[in-house]
Amino acid sequence: MLAWLPRLLILAIVSSAGLASGCATIATGGVQAINIQSQPSGAACTLTREGQTLGSLVTPGQITVSRSRHAIKVNCRKPDFQDTGEFLMATHEPLALLDLVPVVGLPAQAVDMTSGAYAQYPKELRVWLVPSGSMGDFANTAASLSPAVSSFDGQYFGAFRSRAIRPNFDPIQINVQVVSGRGTGTATTDAWCAVPGEVTLAVDSSGAVVGRFQLKDDSCQGSAMTFTGQIKGDRMNIKLVKGMEALLVKQP
Repeated sequence: MLAWLPRLLILAIVSSAGLASGCATIATGGVQAINIQSQPSGAACTLTREGQTLGSLVTPGQITVSRSRHAIKVNCRKPDFQDTGEFLMATHEPLALLDLVPVVGLPAQAVDMTSGAYAQYPKELRVWLVPSGSMGDFANTAASLSPAVSSFDGQYFGAFRSRAIRPNFDPIQINVQVVSGRGTGTATTDAWCAVPGEVTLAVDSSGAVVGRFQLKDDSCQGSAMTFTGQIKGDRMNIKLVKGMEALLVKQP
């Protein structure tokens, strides 16, 4: 019984604050601020979610967004640099969830699981820009990575899958050929743009992977996404951010 006391006290405080008239936004706030920086600075960044524009800023800058369980795509542009994209994934906020412990008399709408008011985005984001005309400055991400001929060479195929991007998210299919530790290929998703984006990556002698691919939106405008990963056996695991990962299988 004593173990439940702190949790019941929290629930009592939340309820007395008027939670019955709303949802988790009363306890945690329905909006939050995100600070975005870029290297170099002076990039124009636009934030979108589920195809809707949330706002824009010039780095370094701050923007306030509504909370949601869906991911935010950040696309940054600067003259003489490649368009670069990043994802902000939402995570659960413990105070809003309260472990979802049922309490007699607590309104069902107290924690609104459908609106995403319980979720929180990272408060800081740093975007690394790559000069135009380059295949990607891999040294910025892994300075010690040196390509090497090995059994890792071959053709790999797989897909990024995450419903946090859009409710009807169509997988981003990655098809890449690795030769002498360097990989090139395509990234396609029929739901957004039929024209594939380019994929470039490097693999070192331990199987460590670093690379970039172009993610194209509905208007076929591409932004560069950076990923890291590891090859083990005939499988290449790569990740953009937590919750946005892909398993590529080596083809016979």
